[in-house]
Amino acid sequence: MRKKYEGSTRSEITKALVYCRVSTVKQTVVGTGLQTQEQRCRAYCRDKGYEVEAVFPDDASGGGDFMARPGMVALLSFLDANPHTNYVVVFDDLKRFARDTIFHFNLRQALAMRKATVECLNFRFDDTPEGEFVETVFAAQGQLERKQNARQTLQKMKARTAAGYYCRNKVWGYRYKKIPGNGKMLVPDGARATVIREAIEGFASGRFETPAEVARFLKAQPCMPSGITRQRATDVLRRSLYAGYITLPSWGFHMHPAKHKPLISLATWQKVQDKLDGKKKRPARSDINELFPLRNFVACECCGRAMTGGQSKGRNRKYAYYVCQTKGCDYRNKSIRTEVVESAFSSLIRTIRPAPELINAAKDMFARIWDNRAAMAEHRQAEMNAALADLEAEKSKMIKRLVATNNASVIAAYEEEIEKMDRKKSVLTARQSARLEPQNPFDESFKMAMNFLSNAWILWEKGDFMQKRFLLRLVVPEPIRFCREKGFLNPDLALPFKTLQALNIQNENMVRTAGLEPACSKSDRF
Repeated sequence: MRKKYEGSTRSEITKALVYCRVSTVKQTVVGTGLQTQEQRCRAYCRDKGYEVEAVFPDDASGGGDFMARPGMVALLSFLDANPHTNYVVVFDDLKRFARDTIFHFNLRQALAMRKATVECLNFRFDDTPEGEFVETVFAAQGQLERKQNARQTLQKMKARTAAGYYCRNKVWGYRYKKIPGNGKMLVPDGARATVIREAIEGFASGRFETPAEVARFLKAQPCMPSGITRQRATDVLRRSLYAGYITLPSWGFHMHPAKHKPLISLATWQKVQDKLDGKKKRPARSDINELFPLRNFVACECCGRAMTGGQSKGRNRKYAYYVCQTKGCDYRNKSIRTEVVESAFSSLIRTIRPAPELINAAKDMFARIWDNRAAMAEHRQAEMNAALADLEAEKSKMIKRLVATNNASVIAAYEEEIEKMDRKKSVLTARQSARLEPQNPFDESFKMAMNFLSNAWILWEKGDFMQKRFLLRLVVPEPIRFCREKGFLNPDLALPFKTLQALNIQNENMVRTAGLEPACSKSDRF
């Protein structure tokens, strides 16, 4: 396992390299471990008459692997770059060298191959059999302490997680803060928390159709870090932590209630999971361009297939256009300027503003629907109470069966069923504790909805790219044909907008100027 370490004679060694190490970056910032180690090593070199040529600090543990430490890699590279100079490598403590038996002797051999001698302030290296035995014992002791510390840390982290405190790596939207009586726990991280909440709720509501759109939204926010990919956006959507639950399968935690404040409701999170696990949609274009907000929403007047967008280079600038690329179509490769198509759509969406009389009529109708929905919510609350009671009874039976059996496969099946019941209970409990009354009164909610329907054109003309795409998904369920001479042909709008458009067309015939009630003569009045 070990070879005799060959090096130069002591009289030839005049230059020294100092190696210092702490286990974490925090120890570098908060403590003075590196400075203290360097000071002790320099004093040792002065006493020995060595000239310190370079110092190599490390703030990484490496788990015992010295090649995972940048400072040690730099030291070995330095020795490789100076093969004709014999150095002595000085370090403060044997545990700073390598806290793993195998890596310890591998590092000793790596230094010996480079004709470097190692010296430690509190340990004397001796290449005799007895010296190697003592060195092995000390190296093994360091490895034992490292693994014991790792085990103790893991046990404490699992215990804290069981108490409802997430204690792993930081997550977007949260930061750690010391709270009296709770220690360090997650708290919403200002603007990032708002952005994450908007992204998840936007995906749940349909504002964002795919994780790729969520990724583009997150990238556009100044407060978010760089390097956001589709996979990272999916990870955000999958995290139950944002709903107030900890899921760490490797530690045995599944939808474990957490102490921190959730950013979204459990119902919203569950809706996101159902959407992610549902029917797979065609991946969003990776080269989507903000110059073409109507791409996939405007169709060719001849073949009815969705047109794509492109750019042509003119003398002074590029020109954007929509074009049909369907084989066999009479209008294939015949482009239409984006200004023409988007201006026509702006005119179309301006025609679906409801008249004031229609708003008054709709208000009475929706008020009755609102009251019916409130009654239904009360009924659903009673159903959830009954479902929770049934679930608790079923879980108690399952636990009794689990205790009574010794079969490993049966135990695993029962545990899986109990875990599913706990998840279902968490969802039902969250829905049960939700407010039955809407967050806003009817008049305010109705006013907001009518304001949006009446002024959707403002969102199209003044909104950003993502807002325009969101509006298009609300208004246009299928691509609508565009005619070069007549504009959009028989647009198939979404139901609320289609109804408003139809009512507006018939408005003059349906509603007289006197109001909704028929006008009466003076003789009819009391």
